This record gives sequence, structure tokens and C-alpha cells, in this order.
Amino acid sequence: MVFGLGPASYVRAVLSYEYIGDGYEVVCVWVFWADGTLYSDHRQMEEIPEDELIDFLLTTPDRHTITLKRNPNGGFYYWAHILPEQ
Repeated sequence: MVFGLGPASYVRAVLSYEYIGDGYEVVCVWVFWADGTLYSDHRQMEEIPEDELIDFLLTTPDRHTITLKRNPNGGFYYWAHILPEQ
């Protein structure tokens, strides 16, 4: 819970993924969700209007790059996470 807001959490939007031999490289954006509203950041609480969401996701520089490696026993495991440049 975040200061008077109802249930709140970060949700990920996957923008792309690419097979890299023994796993995948995934590019995604985290957006903050609270009380049915999406925000660009939990600190500034700038609401993302629904009709601007796709444009926000495609143009924001706050992209995370996550590398998943193939597990020899099946599935994938989290290998690396490159944070957005600040």
C-alpha cells in the first residue's frame, strides 16, 4: 500500500525479446499501477492517460534489459538486469 492509495505495484510491459543462443534478451518498461491508474513513476505520480500509454512505452528512455539463460533442466533463469541510464 502506498500512502492512501489502494493496492499498488509495478507492472512490466515487454517491448521486445530476442533469442541469443542459450537464452533471451528481454527489453521492458516498468510502470507503477495504483487504484486502476498507471503512473510513469511512484515518486512523481505523473499519470499516464490511457490514450498515451503506447506512446509512453515506446518512447520512454527508462528501459530495462534483462537476460534470461536456458536452464539445462528446463525453463530459464535470471542471468542479468541492466537498469536504465539515469
